[in-house]
Amino acid sequence: MKLQFILGDTEEIELIVIDKVTRIVQDITGWSFWFTIKRDNALPDEKALLQKTVGDGIQIVTPANGLIRITVYPSDRTALNAGSNYKFDIQCKDSEGRIVTISGAGGIIEILADTTHAIS
Repeated sequence: MKLQFILGDTEEIELIVIDKVTRIVQDITGWSFWFTIKRDNALPDEKALLQKTVGDGIQIVTPANGLIRITVYPSDRTALNAGSNYKFDIQCKDSEGRIVTISGAGGIIEILADTTHAIS
């Protein structure tokens, strides 16, 4: 998957968590989520350029319907440069303690320069 964020914009990602095998929407009550951006996948999470968690940029919108929303504000992206590509993924820990990367929710994120700088 490839995402494009425009530097200076607030970006939102919404997704529904579906079981990889059964393709059934998951009840995500009590689950943990991480949205992570790095220069290189091999780097430890402490070296991430950006990481969001539930309550800090990730909202579980409707747990029974598996819907989450990730919000990334311009102030979150001070370590990201326009014209650059980074690695990202969305990982979860279910109520039984299993940790998985959400299928289709990882890949490359491209940071684009914004053209309009006026905010008022």
